[in-house]
Amino acid sequence: MTAHDQHEDRRGRTGRRRAGARVTALAGVVLLGVTACAEGSGTGESAEPPTETVTETSTESSSPAIETSPAPSAEPAPNGPEGSDIATPVCGEVFALPDRPAQLTLELDGDVVEAAGSDGNPSSLEADITATNAGAQPVSGGLDSVTALVVTDEDGRVVVTNANPDPANPESGAILALEPGDSVTFVGTAADYATSDDCDSSTTTSSDPARLLDPGSYQVFALRNLGAEGTVTQQAQGGPWPIEIAADPPAPGEPPAPAPDPQGALPLAACGTAFDGAEPAAGITTEVAEIRSPRAADDAITDLVHTVTTETPLDGTSLATNVVLTQDGVRVSEIPGSDNVSSVYASAGATFELTGQQILLGCDFEPLPPGEYEATPVVFSSGEVPQVLARGATTTVVIQ
Repeated sequence: MTAHDQHEDRRGRTGRRRAGARVTALAGVVLLGVTACAEGSGTGESAEPPTETVTETSTESSSPAIETSPAPSAEPAPNGPEGSDIATPVCGEVFALPDRPAQLTLELDGDVVEAAGSDGNPSSLEADITATNAGAQPVSGGLDSVTALVVTDEDGRVVVTNANPDPANPESGAILALEPGDSVTFVGTAADYATSDDCDSSTTTSSDPARLLDPGSYQVFALRNLGAEGTVTQQAQGGPWPIEIAADPPAPGEPPAPAPDPQGALPLAACGTAFDGAEPAAGITTEVAEIRSPRAADDAITDLVHTVTTETPLDGTSLATNVVLTQDGVRVSEIPGSDNVSSVYASAGATFELTGQQILLGCDFEPLPPGEYEATPVVFSSGEVPQVLARGATTTVVIQ
């Protein structure tokens, strides 16, 4: 399975101060204080009659003024931005990043290059983009499916954008868990995806249908939303960077290679072969809630949340989860094809969640017969040869 690394969201506060008051006592002055109660409570009860209080001051000469010290202010916030203001590029309009720096900064790593089109699609722009958590707090959540490159002309007007195609959500297929000061690398893309947010052909002004942009000078920004439960919480932001589109079209290039599996992973035993108790040494652990038992064969183990901690940095590694069922040390459950795969970008020591399921099917893709099985949750890479990166605790599941 090929992982698409075109996967491609931010806020701050101030404190308050209180000043002291200056009180001056004057000799021979009589202060008359009148205290009035409220006319009635919310329940209609009558108020007590007002009372008068008379206070005599000292007959000595005027006292020196008393000045109170200001109340101590709250502890200052840790250095570093928090969150971001969301930027939304609009085709044909002038675009710039918000004045307030984003917590997730994007920096160009190398050059923005034009990649040749294929299968009737125009060329695209691509660039390696380094995302850094410049704040003092960890950042985590689901990422948009793409790191969008936004292109503006010499007047600053947007001519190409596929930014903000969807709110960030688990189905976007990308997860970020980044500690303060840490960085990961994305692949930024500007392409004609024929979505409602793209600039139309009359705006991109390319006279060659095989090219995204006409030759000339442009500027490029990068944006990627971060969020949870369909809400954008902040946005990674970077740019602008100047680029030149050459007169000659680019030659076709090689597709990017998938992110390598972490060292210490173990091959996932094929269905019908021995599944031993060997523990992967990939520096990744997973914990799950108790798996309910007994259950019927058609009662799939769904929405099982894996709390995953990695001591190994992950730079777009494609991960999936499952529950391997065994009997007498032999794997007896098949893993049906699924697109429930996440590209994970994570710092060493970060924790994130993956959700998976296991349909209770045997190696012949038929329902498993009643009986007692050992159930082992696993996190594995979704490459051509799946590699187990973490195993949870093995428990017993009875199928009735």
